[in-house]
Amino acid sequence: MLIRRYIRAHARTLVLLSALSGLTAGISILLLRFLNERAGEATRGAGAEVALQGCGLLLAMLLVRSLSARVVAAFGSRLMAELRHDLSQRFLALDPEHLLQRKHAIFGALIGDIARLAPLVQVAPSLLSNVLLAVLGMGYLIHLSPAMFAVVAPFIALSGTLFYITQRLTNKSFDKMRSADESLYKLMRTLVEGKKELTLIQPRASHFSTVQLAPAIECSREAHYRTGLIWGIINAFGDVIAHGWVLAAILAGGWWLGESQTLILQFVIAGLFLSGPIQSIFDLGAQFSSGTSSMRHLESLGLDLERGLDPSPPKTTATPDNWQSMALEGVTYAYPDAATTGYQLGPIDLQIARGQTLFISGGNGSGKSTLLLLLCGLMLPASGTISVDGLPVGRDELERHRSRFSAVFFDFMLFSHVIDDQGRQADPADVVRWLRKVELDAKVDYRDGVLSSIDLSQGQRKRLAFLQSCLDDRDILILDEITADQDRGFREKFYLELLPQLKRRGKTLIVVTHDDRYWHCADRIVTLDCGRLHEAPDAAHLGALASNA
Repeated sequence: MLIRRYIRAHARTLVLLSALSGLTAGISILLLRFLNERAGEATRGAGAEVALQGCGLLLAMLLVRSLSARVVAAFGSRLMAELRHDLSQRFLALDPEHLLQRKHAIFGALIGDIARLAPLVQVAPSLLSNVLLAVLGMGYLIHLSPAMFAVVAPFIALSGTLFYITQRLTNKSFDKMRSADESLYKLMRTLVEGKKELTLIQPRASHFSTVQLAPAIECSREAHYRTGLIWGIINAFGDVIAHGWVLAAILAGGWWLGESQTLILQFVIAGLFLSGPIQSIFDLGAQFSSGTSSMRHLESLGLDLERGLDPSPPKTTATPDNWQSMALEGVTYAYPDAATTGYQLGPIDLQIARGQTLFISGGNGSGKSTLLLLLCGLMLPASGTISVDGLPVGRDELERHRSRFSAVFFDFMLFSHVIDDQGRQADPADVVRWLRKVELDAKVDYRDGVLSSIDLSQGQRKRLAFLQSCLDDRDILILDEITADQDRGFREKFYLELLPQLKRRGKTLIVVTHDDRYWHCADRIVTLDCGRLHEAPDAAHLGALASNA
């Protein structure tokens, strides 16, 4: 279990917390016994001594609990940071294909689930303290009156049984609550990312709010309500049972067992004291169930915190080699809905020579972006092989294969930190030179490894992403419709100046484009139509035809 893993990793801290919990429980029982004994005897004439002893015990409790709070706070914050770091590293190690359809789930996992996971380990000291208090308290009750304890023992056993059954039965409730929250996260992301469109088109905003968002909020509310209600009722039962056995002790002690009023009073005080830690165990049970639900959800995403990370992950920097050709043979890819739509990419046969400029065109949904993901190894084909110089690219070779590529995808992400091919801060001279080439030197500065601004138009953001891909200095550049948002001047510069410069540096260029007037800039052109690849006629001939037209 996850909890065992982190207990092993923080064994020393947890031993210290356990010792402090045991010390806290011991001092609490000593204080309880002291108060009980002093409440049952006359203290006149010994008031100063009683006050000194009582204050000593109270001071000891304050010091121990303060020290315990400090250790718990340090441990809790460190644990939260470690959980976030572990989840982030596992997310980076995940196969991208696994998450293509569940991006919203990842945001919820990295933000919401982490807050529920930490208590799985953090509850251990509190649980230990409360269990120790309960055990020591029951021992004290036995010391006071074995007969009266025999009367209340079934009540205590009933509380434990009730807690265990509730914890087991509410697992599905917490899973439903987590599923409802995931659906809500997806809509909340849409709310943020679609703010401009929703503001502009009020009927759509109204429809989104009433038909999609409101029902999802209500579904989440209902799931939280049902789960909270179950634990709330169980807590109420636990509280009633805890006070009920105190009442049973009073009745049995006075009417049946004939115990003295002093002993009954001491037993009642101890019983009421014990109701606190017993009730706390119920409260911790709800936190534990919520945390295990989040852990199951993370496992469903592939973010398994039980599985250890490779202590020496493979390097992602470029791996120089002298590859000469890349080939796709009978490559297919089946989409998640292929069973109902019958649509798949391929089979595709394609060869790419080192240093070649390849243009790919095709209509929306023809499979261009999928082909790019297959080419660079971010997705694996359902059938067929991708090979480099005749050697198939298997899972063991993916990191090496990916290290040949840099890309500006259609749904690219722009990073403000600019790095070179070794992951270091890029040379300022190189960055300034490329800022000039992409015509953004008047708008963007580069200081201390960071671009001064990335809040630009979509076309300008694409230029910055292109800049970064060039500084990556990989063998192969994938550029997916990079000119779609560019003005005519930069578009012409891109095809007639920048691409030839990269080609002269020996780069292999794979460009998705619809700019047929520049097709003469390519060595080769292929088109995709309904998942099938077609070779276009001679690129120079097509370019000449487009220019004449």
